[in-house]
Formats: sequence, structure tokens, C-alpha cells
Amino acid sequence: MLSTVTSKGQVTVPKDIRERFSIEPGTKLDFKPNDDGTFSVRPLKRSALSIAGVLKRSKRAPVSVEQMNKAVVDMAAGRFLRSGKK
Repeated sequence: MLSTVTSKGQVTVPKDIRERFSIEPGTKLDFKPNDDGTFSVRPLKRSALSIAGVLKRSKRAPVSVEQMNKAVVDMAAGRFLRSGKK
């Protein structure tokens, strides 16, 4: 299949390819140059589940939603008091 690069460096992925590989608006494409002067392109599919565990876990104990809400309220109140607005 043939596609043309525009003056802005954009390429339209042919419809048959988009449908076959489920490429939708917002899909990231990974371009990999090969030693023989060609390149490979693959769509990157990342769901929320695919990044589970990426962040380091702290050694803190888990907290409840109520504890998180209280911490947010306490921090907001502290900032308000420090701002001098009363």
C-alpha cells in the first residue's frame, strides 16, 4: 500500500491497515529503523492495566478513603490559614 508524506511530515495510514491493526485516533505508532535502510512500524496499545505496578511502592501502610479525604481537607485548611485570607 502506498502513502505520501505531507510537507508537515504527516502520513495517512491506509484504511485497511488501520482496521486490521485497530489503529484509532490517538494511537501511538512506534517507528524502528532497520540496518538495511527500511523501518518497521507497530501500534502501541496501552491500557490502564498494562501500566499496573510501574510506580514504586512506598513502605507506608495503606490508608482508607476517609483518611485520604481528611488529609486533603487538613492540607487545604492549612494553606488557607497560611494565605492570610479570613
